Amino acid sequence: VAMKKPFFAYLGPHAPHYSADAPPWAQTLFSDMGAPRTPAYNTSVGQADKTLHVAQNPPINEEMAIMIDKHFRDRWRSIVGVDDMIRLIWQELETLGVLSNTYIFYSSDHGYKLGEWRIGCSKQHPYESDVHIPFFARGPGIMPGTRLTALGANIDITPTFIDIAGLPPHPEH
Repeated sequence: VAMKKPFFAYLGPHAPHYSADAPPWAQTLFSDMGAPRTPAYNTSVGQADKTLHVAQNPPINEEMAIMIDKHFRDRWRSIVGVDDMIRLIWQELETLGVLSNTYIFYSSDHGYKLGEWRIGCSKQHPYESDVHIPFFARGPGIMPGTRLTALGANIDITPTFIDIAGLPPHPEH
């Protein structure tokens, strides 16, 4: 089947958002993994200047640490289904003969805390763990292994798509 017209597809899987449900074949994977223990994990260092609801957080106890690690594993397991979806899409693009001239973008809507600043599992703070997101792109003219250091944000995506489509920039962007 030859594709003759450009197309756009958007897929927004729920994973790894809570409850981070895994496909049946992934429910026992990553059993030996725990959440990263970053320098900000369970620390009060630097909390004095944080907003009150963060600065007053008590230390993470063993029960909470176990729950954080479980949620971390659940999130990884749920992403297995996303990886499978990406593989199937990749294979279909190859079958259609359009992979070499198709742009693929992969990103997320936010980062996530797993015990940093004594906060269990959350995403609503303006801290590094919450604001850094993965963003990968591949397609014509993008050299494999390219890594950009320029700051980018979700607001850059639409103007990028407009440019790829060969359309003039929109004044609101």
